[in-house]
Amino acid sequence: MKALKLFTILFLFLMIQKTVYSQKTIPEGTVTVCENTDDGVNPINPKTTVKVGELVVYQIAFENKYKIGNETEPEMFFIDWKIYQLDKDGNEEYLYGEKTMTVNSLYRRYALPEQLYYTTPGRYRIYALPSGWSDKDLSGNKNKYYGVTEIDVVE
Repeated sequence: MKALKLFTILFLFLMIQKTVYSQKTIPEGTVTVCENTDDGVNPINPKTTVKVGELVVYQIAFENKYKIGNETEPEMFFIDWKIYQLDKDGNEEYLYGEKTMTVNSLYRRYALPEQLYYTTPGRYRIYALPSGWSDKDLSGNKNKYYGVTEIDVVE
């Protein structure tokens, strides 16, 4: 009887743990590629297509202020931006570029402080990721990023 109780408790513990880890645990945001941002970090002239060499900024907007736990004072955290060039089928062909930015929490919107540009035409996928994220998370584990968008780059 003790073995049955122990087995039941262990089984329930594992089921609860699996449910908790399978849920998205980081906040979702909307990633925008834009010409620049204003003083409130709102996107200026959002883009879905850009020309080679055209300057752009990556911006992410969360629904609510980004918090780390129950904080009341801003805390530093990192946003990693990874850009993948896509093949003709929409699969990530290779890592085109990456940037890391250091920011403070308790804001809704964040943007890269510098403008970037593309040198090669094609379609690209841009991820905003928590720091410490690894490329292996891309293979089927899409619940570990803040936001994602795609952009076409033309001649």
